[in-house]
Parts: sequence; C-alpha cells; structure tokens
Amino acid sequence: DKIHTPNGIIRAEDISTLTILLNHSITRGGVYHRHRRGFLSWNQQGYALSGGLDVWTGFKFSIIATEGSDVVVRINKTFVPMVKKSSLLNFIFEGGDTRRPMTKDEIKKKSALLERLKVVTVHNNRKYTLRGLSHETPATYVIPDSGITIEAYFKTTYDKVLKYPNLPCAKVDNRTLLPIELCDIAEIQPLEANLPPEAQKNFIKKSREDPA
Repeated sequence: DKIHTPNGIIRAEDISTLTILLNHSITRGGVYHRHRRGFLSWNQQGYALSGGLDVWTGFKFSIIATEGSDVVVRINKTFVPMVKKSSLLNFIFEGGDTRRPMTKDEIKKKSALLERLKVVTVHNNRKYTLRGLSHETPATYVIPDSGITIEAYFKTTYDKVLKYPNLPCAKVDNRTLLPIELCDIAEIQPLEANLPPEAQKNFIKKSREDPA
C-alpha cells in the first residue's frame, strides 16, 4: 500500500522499518526497556498502590500516515502496576498474621496474583517462576521417592528449621513445591496478573490524576 503525503509517497514497509528503528533507538541507551507494546524506565520510584504494589509510568508510540497529511508519531503515556522487591511472605500477607491458616478462597486469590512472578530462594539463590500456591504445606507434603516431608528435607539438607511449616507451599517451575518463607521476589517486575480490587481502585485513580 502507498500513501501520498506532502513530502512524498510512504509505503507500508517504510512504516514498519521506521517502527523497528525507533524501537531500537529507544532501548539502545539502556534507560528504557520493552514492556508489552510500550517502554518503561527502570530508574523511577513509582507511586504506591497497596499490597506491595506500585504504579510506574511509561509510554508507547504509534506511527500514523494518512492520505494527504504528514507522517505523525503519536506518543501516549502508560501506567504499569509493578511488584516491589520483598520477601514472598510479606507480599502474600501484607504484614498481617502469618500464624493463622489460609482459607481455600485466600489461596485461590493469591495464586492468581502470584502467577508468573519471578522469585529467588534464600537458601541456594536459585531463580524460579511462580505458578501460584499449593494447598500442600511443608509439614504435610511428602516428597516423592524420598519418604520425607518438605519440612524434614530442609532440616536435614540445609539445617533450616522452618518458622511457618503450616503455610501453603509456593508452586514453581517443573511443579516443584517450596516453603514461601524461603522465597524472595527476585526483582522489581511488572505484575502480569489482574490487580486486586483495592489496588485497581487506586490504579484507576492515579491514572486519572496524571493523564498527561
């Protein structure tokens, strides 16, 4: 397809080439990183939402060419919910009571929030991607082919006495179960799941306050 502009003819492949060049130019300096169809700067504080979440600002662009008009690069501000770096325990309980058992409904809701978050284990510094929470606990789940519980495994292998053996395990890559108290959120990262209701309200409010 060809579009006639005051400065000449623009082809569809020209728009595609210009988009690739702009994408490369924006990320080349290391300040901005791709996030979905837009860009984020990792050098920002963000605005606090709730439950260990912040909202960061970014931008996305589109190249528009219409018949008889100049080519325009349109830039729109974006808002991205981000997960703060913290212990997984604190993120799940938000500073609340970690001694009481979680209900099935709480496990389901937190599992949806945690899915695809990257965590690092504090006992051996390995990174995993979360798949949610399990209804199994370190005190009750027996590791296949070993005959011992997760709680006993960490005691015998790493000499670690778990403080919260009755809390749900974290489900990670390859269906591995880990005690949530031994996992930290690996880095500041975008939230891939849907926002909880309270955070969603704050997110919408912030977006409306700062649309420019």
